[in-house]
Amino acid sequence: MSSSSIITNEKIESFELGPYWEEHRETLDKLSKSDMPPKSRMFYKEVIADKHHKTNNLIIKYSIINFSHNRKNFLTINAEMTPDLVIKHEEIIFSSNGVGGTSGNEVKRTIVHHDKAVHKKHKEWLKKLHDKHHHHHAR
Repeated sequence: MSSSSIITNEKIESFELGPYWEEHRETLDKLSKSDMPPKSRMFYKEVIADKHHKTNNLIIKYSIINFSHNRKNFLTINAEMTPDLVIKHEEIIFSSNGVGGTSGNEVKRTIVHHDKAVHKKHKEWLKKLHDKHHHHHAR
């Protein structure tokens, strides 16, 4: 892998939703297509945190859906990080108009391939997110 491929960007077909919106995709599609009144705002955040059963790495999926006026932004961060804050993999998916590959919707994915490309504060934020949302299962 050359040093130039620390971060790659690509366009993808559709936006991957978290479990809640997967179940309510129809509602979200309607919201995406509807004209919202001025000054309206809808903000939804979903965090899924887990531990990799073999490596003990932290797995974080952080999703935001933000509608304000008629701007509709979707953001998802999927990350895997060691307990001592070394990023193994991170992808950031962003769409500024909806969830699918319909006309006018551009979904972009940015993949970070190298830990050095990730700011320390961002790693700390991911760790805090994980710790707050990961529920230890007592057996």
